[in-house]
Amino acid sequence: MKRLIIIAAFLILTLTGCASEKSGASFQPSETKEIDNGLASSIEKTPKETNKSEEDIKNNISEVDSEIIEINEKVFLAQIDDIYYNYEDYKDKTIKLEGMYGVFYSWDGESSASVVYRNGPGCCGNDGWGGFLLNYDGEYPSENDWIEVIGKPELVANDEFMDLYLNVISIKVMEVRGAEFVSQ
Repeated sequence: MKRLIIIAAFLILTLTGCASEKSGASFQPSETKEIDNGLASSIEKTPKETNKSEEDIKNNISEVDSEIIEINEKVFLAQIDDIYYNYEDYKDKTIKLEGMYGVFYSWDGESSASVVYRNGPGCCGNDGWGGFLLNYDGEYPSENDWIEVIGKPELVANDEFMDLYLNVISIKVMEVRGAEFVSQ
């Protein structure tokens, strides 16, 4: 519960550029560990080959809306902010974005969350981040892999905060990285 509160606070702070002592916990990426991601994209297979059958992949494709909202790096933070604040407009949409995969830990190290994110401006310079918490049943890629994620957004109540998740349909490890730092 604490991790979700802290993550939600960081997401809000990153997108608004403000901070307070109450929400100023620090997340640190974990050490890298190698994991086969065990997935193929719903669009194409990657060099890290899938262990899912072709039928499973076709079922994933049917879950994807014909209209995919693609979040690009020019408006990355603004688009995620819009999804958070105007959730009703996005709740049934399919979202596609690229970013770094990470596991963020709460300041006390007791909880963690898997995320797709990019670094951005924060309260004290370039110390913020924006992205989605990931809700996914499969195996995750390696820490700091550049990934493309397709999924559906979900706001989850967590005490006094709302956490923005992406219910993952597919994760694909990309060879070419985009901008790790975004300002909008």
